[in-house]
Amino acid sequence: MQKTTLYAEHRRLNAKMTDFNGWEMPLYYTSIIEEHQAVRAAAGIFDISHMGQAWISGPGALETLNELAVSDLANVGEGRACYTMLLNEQGGILDDVIVYRLGPQECLVIVNCANRAGDVAWMQAHRRGTVDVRDISGGRSILAVQGPLSVPLLEDILAFPVKALGRFDVAP
Repeated sequence: MQKTTLYAEHRRLNAKMTDFNGWEMPLYYTSIIEEHQAVRAAAGIFDISHMGQAWISGPGALETLNELAVSDLANVGEGRACYTMLLNEQGGILDDVIVYRLGPQECLVIVNCANRAGDVAWMQAHRRGTVDVRDISGGRSILAVQGPLSVPLLEDILAFPVKALGRFDVAP
């Protein structure tokens, strides 16, 4: 079973672990109800490091993604993200993804763990010219932070004005 880079910490904190598509992931630490209420009242942090991360860059990167996704990513400004879908050649849905536009021709694409290898291979097979499509998932982590106290918590930890970020904004 695959493990995220935070696996040892989950075990140290006595998380109840479960199999999620071949990944050993934390289900809860105390109880599902208690943790649900904590997120609704304060904040919760979730390890979603099992999600795949693909880096798409180089001349034609944006055009490559525009041919593969349902959304027009040219309308997504730098420092913004877009929830969209990767499509096959018949227009069928391969996966739902989030595309972060980090530069004029630099994007980070977050894909579902079950589709990671196939999504990356699909993007590589359909890239334009010298576009670089790389799976950068290994050794990286993603944390999702939710709840009404998540903004002040993150501002304290990161020393960054998180409150200034809008929905689907991204900052280094």
